[in-house]
Amino acid sequence: MCKHCRTTEETTEHILRKCGKTAGLWRHFRNKLKVDDNRINFQTWLIKNMMDQHTGVDFGIICWNLWKQRNEEAMDGKSYSEAGLIQRVNAWINIYSQALINAQKCLAPVDKTKSSLEIAWKPPREG
Repeated sequence: MCKHCRTTEETTEHILRKCGKTAGLWRHFRNKLKVDDNRINFQTWLIKNMMDQHTGVDFGIICWNLWKQRNEEAMDGKSYSEAGLIQRVNAWINIYSQALINAQKCLAPVDKTKSSLEIAWKPPREG
């Protein structure tokens, strides 16, 4: 039995897509993700949304947080409000986005017009 809604069997599909407790989270991110509706089968829904090149990572972060929340509630007795879960998902999306920006900066092409002396480490001025 689902610990969130207590109305049906707890399955992966129910936890990630059909439980009433997750509906608000999906509504919150609907415009950003353009998540496909519930009419397609679960496996197709999951793969299609995870493989989307623009929103797949955010979709995956949401699914991971839903699963993590379920486990924390079942194993540790922790409980999260919808607003708390939305906040947690947004924090993880921001962390990922910042890491991606930093990685892109690290991979930026090197300016080969500078001499090796110009890009070498210089000790700070004394004083």
